[in-house]
Parts: sequence; C-alpha cells; structure tokens
Amino acid sequence: MSMHVDAASTNQGIELKNANLGFLELFGQSLANLSPTFMPALNVAAVVALAGNGTWLVFGLASLGLTLVAMNIGIFAKRISGTGSLFLYISKGLGSTAGVISGWGLAAAYISTAIAVLAGEYMFIDAATQYFGFDISPSLIYLLSIVLIIYLTYRDIRVSSRISIIIEFTTITIVFILLCAILVSGTYKILDMNQLSLRGTSFKGMAEGVFIAIFSLAAFDSGATLSGEAKKPLSTVHKVVIATEVVSGIFGLFVAYVMMIAFKGNSAVFGASNTPLMYITNELGVPYIGPIMYSIAAISAFACTMASINAASRIFYSMAKFQIVHRSMGLVHKKYGTPHAALLVMSIFVLVVMLWFSFDGGAMNAFDLTGTFASFGFMTAYFLVSVGAPVYLVKNRKLTFGVVLTGVLGALFMIAAFIGSVYPVPPFPYNVIAYLYLAYIIVGIWWFIYAKSKSPQMVKLIEHDLEEHAKLIIGKK
Repeated sequence: MSMHVDAASTNQGIELKNANLGFLELFGQSLANLSPTFMPALNVAAVVALAGNGTWLVFGLASLGLTLVAMNIGIFAKRISGTGSLFLYISKGLGSTAGVISGWGLAAAYISTAIAVLAGEYMFIDAATQYFGFDISPSLIYLLSIVLIIYLTYRDIRVSSRISIIIEFTTITIVFILLCAILVSGTYKILDMNQLSLRGTSFKGMAEGVFIAIFSLAAFDSGATLSGEAKKPLSTVHKVVIATEVVSGIFGLFVAYVMMIAFKGNSAVFGASNTPLMYITNELGVPYIGPIMYSIAAISAFACTMASINAASRIFYSMAKFQIVHRSMGLVHKKYGTPHAALLVMSIFVLVVMLWFSFDGGAMNAFDLTGTFASFGFMTAYFLVSVGAPVYLVKNRKLTFGVVLTGVLGALFMIAAFIGSVYPVPPFPYNVIAYLYLAYIIVGIWWFIYAKSKSPQMVKLIEHDLEEHAKLIIGKK
C-alpha cells in the first residue's frame, strides 16, 4: 500500500489558526510546560540527595547551559516560523533525518513529561489530603484531569494558554513569598557559607544532579511549537524561549539556596523528603499552609500536563504533514482550528499509561521513570539544535563568532549531561532507560527510511514546506 498522501488532503484544506497567540499566550505555554513550581515542591529535593550544598550551583549551571540552547533555538525562531518548532528548525539546519530524530525525541519528551507531571499532580493532591486525614483515588484524579484537558485544548489553544499563565504566575508568586518569609524571619542565616563554599559536595554528585536539574528546567521551548499559530512569530518566539529559561533558571537557583537554608543544611533530611514544602511551613509555625501549597502545586502540575499535551500534539501534527506519522495526526478541527485528532490520541495515551501505573508501580515510579525518559528526548533535540544553528547560518552566510560559541558550548553541555546520566552506571531500572530510548530512536529512524522508500517525495515535501509554508525569512524581524 502506498504511503503517499498529498499535503492538502492530509489536512483536508484546513490549517491551524493563524495569528491566534500573542507573547503572553506563548510565554504561558512555555512557562506551564516547564512548571517552575515543581522545583520547590519535589525536584530540588531529588537534586539535594545527590549534590547537597552544591544544589544551587547545579541549578545555576543547568540554567546557563539551557540558556545557551535557548539562544541557539532563537537563531532559528527569528528566521523560521511553523508548527513543530525544533523539528522544522533542525530539518532546515541539518537535514530531514536529523529533523526526524529530533521530532521523535521531542514527541517522547513531551508525552513522557505529561505522564510524569500528571503523576506529580496526584502526589501533590495526596500530600494535601493526607493532612486532613483522607485519601483520594489516583485513577479518579487522572481521569478528571485528562477529561478537562481534552475540553480546554480541543476548543482553543488560546484559552488553555491563558489559563496556564495565570496558574503559573500565581503559584510562582506564592512560593516566592513563602521563601522570602524564611529570609526575613530572623531565624536563619541568609549568608550560608556551607553552600557558598560547596562544603561536602562531590563532583560525581553534582554531575548526576545536573541531569535532574535539566528535566526541571527543560521544555522552555514549548511555546515555539505553537509558532505557526502566533501573531508575530519571528519577533516573539525567540524572546519567549529565552525569557522562559532565564526566569525559571533564576527562580530555580533562588529556590535551591533558600530551601537549603530552611532545612538548616541538613541535606539528608531534605533529600529524603517527598514533601519539602510541608517541612518548611511546619518550621515557620504555619503547618496549615502546607496543604495549600501542595494544592497550588497540583494546579501547576495540571497546567504542565496540559501544556505538554499541547506541545506533543503540534509535533505530531507537523510530522503528519510530511507523512512521517499517520495522516490522522494532521487533521484539524473545522470549527476550532486545533489538531483535535492528535490531542485526543495524546491525551488517551497519557491516561492509559497512568491508569496502568496506578495499579502497578505507583505515582512516584511513574514520575521517576518517565521523567528520566523525557530528559533523553530533550537532550537529543537540544544537542541537535545547538549543532544545527551555526550550520544553518553557514548555509545562509550569516555566521558570526558568537553563534559558533553558543552552538559549541550548548552542544558540549548536552554531551556532558548525557555522560553524567549514564556514568557512573545508575541502579536498575534507570540503567536501562538510556538503552530503551536509543531503541525507540532507532525504530523511529527505521520507520522514516521505510516511509521514504514507499514515498520518495517525502523529503522534497519537507523542503518545500519549509520554503513555502514555514515563512522562511532571512535577516528580517
């Protein structure tokens, strides 16, 4: 059976809504997908268990490395606009095969992130309800969340993005106020020399911690997946990507430093805590604030799940246009202008996986395993976009020393992070996740090669769409 599908028939002549999203909506998508509230609620403790007093520096280094990646993404975002973001960018810089690898990597990253943070949502709700002495079914939380996400994303991406930014700004502000209360309470020393001198910190622990910090700060490029629906993508998307990473990186460094102060430098207690915000509110003498904090964190996790599914659906929509995945993923709703088929498939897949984990494995296992898998997907795409940015400008005779420097440093950071994730060899089952991810990518490459053999015009279609429909503009704002 022939793989050939005409681009127009793939989308039935209907495209996603153009000029539908402004800076705030795009920023809301990126910020929600990154979900900074996860850092104080859960992720920082995981890094502390490895890096101890060096946790603040781990987050600083991870933020610096990812900011370099964000700048490389910005090279493309200022010149190319189209749904699919890094998949399109890397295809233009390094060719269709590299683009497909990044597409599969990002698809895995966003779907795995959706699963991980949905598990986090339940854990936060459970932490809040346990305070009042009752339990709630994880399956019920997962089902209600996915139904609401389908409703919000199916109708209009603008609505879900605006809801996301309101949620994230609210949660970040509340966490910031809580941590500032620690600094002004007079109980703690603001200048913590144990942290500043990295006392007791090992290079091995910090290297392993960077991998977790990357997951905490990744997905900042999520807004770029919606650039095909943005009002002024060439002047907006690169600002959104860089601003999201810089703001979240600074927030992460601040959170890590102040929370270690709140735990009085006891990294053993901090690192073993599944509810560090509860500990802090108890220390401040306001234990009733703890459940409120985790209820707020649960809302943030919901926004992150929704943003992840939004991003994944756009990746699959873009790949379907080029016949890389089934054409149904490229269908657009006639009334709402959303990739409704991809949204439904992604949402149902996340729900099925989470229901399985609720019966076998639990929420924490779901968070750890899928979060690790997601990190490999992000690192793949971030490495390729860092290599692709200077190559792309070489082709267009726009290369500068600054672009070479950010490209090389961004790529080297991703290589270092990958090495730190697999050596020293982590315990089972984390030691096999990298191999599972590699097998997944190999299958994706094989499928691309097979699809090309059935439809030789696929590569030409990608190149044509990049030139004609992705609004390629060189040297303009």
